[in-house]
Amino acid sequence: MDLHMKDADGIATTKQLGIADPAAKVVIVTDYDDEELRKAALAAGACEYALKEDLPDLLRLLRNVTA
Repeated sequence: MDLHMKDADGIATTKQLGIADPAAKVVIVTDYDDEELRKAALAAGACEYALKEDLPDLLRLLRNVTA
């Protein structure tokens, strides 16, 4: 999930997904390296927050989420 999408807010969408499916696992992938956004995303139910510049590390994050 990205934080800023054309027609959606990633934090609000993450929260809605968690309500619709509590077993859903959302990983935020974004350009925004901002501690407040990170906290908001995790509070909304995201299980990880990754920066697009660190995409090589995304595979490790996904493995942790599915383990």
